[in-house]
Amino acid sequence: MGQRLRIFVSSTMKDLANERLAVCQRLSSFNVEPVNAETLGPSGGNSWARIQPEIASSDAMILLLGERYGWIPKNGPGADLKVSVTELEVIEARKHGIPILPFAKRLDDDADRTSDDAIKRDAFRKRIKDWDERGLFVQSFDLAPDLADKVAHAVIGMLTDEFQRQRIRDHAEATSQSRQSEPPPAELAASILPSIPGKLREAVQNRTAVLFAGSGISLSAGFPSAPAFAERFVQLIKAAQNQYFLTPAASTLAAVATDLESLRGRDSVTNAVRTLMDAPQNPQPTLAHLHAVQLFPRILTTNFDTLFERAAKIQALDPALVIAEIPSDILPSPVIVKLHGSSDAPESLMINEMDILFYAKARPNLWRAALRLLREQTVIVIGSSLRDPSVLRLFAEVGDRPTGYYVSPIVSPSDRARLSHWNLECIEASADQFLAALAQAVPALK
Repeated sequence: MGQRLRIFVSSTMKDLANERLAVCQRLSSFNVEPVNAETLGPSGGNSWARIQPEIASSDAMILLLGERYGWIPKNGPGADLKVSVTELEVIEARKHGIPILPFAKRLDDDADRTSDDAIKRDAFRKRIKDWDERGLFVQSFDLAPDLADKVAHAVIGMLTDEFQRQRIRDHAEATSQSRQSEPPPAELAASILPSIPGKLREAVQNRTAVLFAGSGISLSAGFPSAPAFAERFVQLIKAAQNQYFLTPAASTLAAVATDLESLRGRDSVTNAVRTLMDAPQNPQPTLAHLHAVQLFPRILTTNFDTLFERAAKIQALDPALVIAEIPSDILPSPVIVKLHGSSDAPESLMINEMDILFYAKARPNLWRAALRLLREQTVIVIGSSLRDPSVLRLFAEVGDRPTGYYVSPIVSPSDRARLSHWNLECIEASADQFLAALAQAVPALK
């Protein structure tokens, strides 16, 4: 078990195309996988045979109710129920105990109320509220951006509600065999792997390379993204300041964390982080994590999660763990350094603006130790844009350093130009692909 949260988006198609797109884009920004008909490829079977398992393996459903009731199949699967495909999807989700979050578009005063489709539409809306005397609370919306905001609020609310989290956890465990997961090693080996530069291979072979890992390597395991954390922080802020809104100058995660801590205290921030990091689908170490702890005696990461530690334990490795200030500016080896702290030790978290701005003063020994590693070792950056203020300052202070490498699935010309100033060569590959190729290039370390 362990992958991105999967949410099935159910609705009629023609009247809600813009709304479906807005919802899917917002879900994707949270590192949630939107599952809908537009993304399902042909499988050789009928449409319902393709849709049914996708619903069964999803963690929740977003139900959008628009102006139409939708197509009612005359024959084939579900035809005997004489309901629309959208209602069939709801019935299927109910059968599997999947949480359903319904949203209804407000109908104009002159909207059709008398046609057969309109009558069925209104009856369906009523059934959603009254279904089996367990009616769902339905939120209304007008425009696609309005809907996207309400979906975002509802999804984060679901992920921080213990009852709903347990429902998702139980369902994810029950369907773990049918859910999408990381590709097995044989499948990954058969894919196109990047070539490994000779200098990089030698540095890893000689144990003189350091891995600098950012959030991208954890997002692939299924953890929420920074926008998801910001959404939760905003929800908590609005509980104390209803008119709060994000300004362009205060839209970063650190800025929102600062506002939340100022209004509701440090515990409010750390508790929110811990709750979201305890993702109900139980993210697991990826192939990238497993390879990384084998290949690198020194790992620096800005991530709060414990995936590197768990990957090491799985393979009977025992690196030291650093999550806060250290007695001197010398790091042990092997070591995993969590520069911004760990979600299982809330007092260690560095998340608000002052934490980031004054990092070097708060943890001077750790700062100097990190600088030394980045100056003296061959650095490989994976999953980080190198734009976080504390990370930006860290790399800026390194100055002259050996050639390093920046790994990302997509590297733009502007990225190459910016990173060249830090003597970082770019390699276009996913973390799994790159580290699998590196493990093949230096097999003795495995």
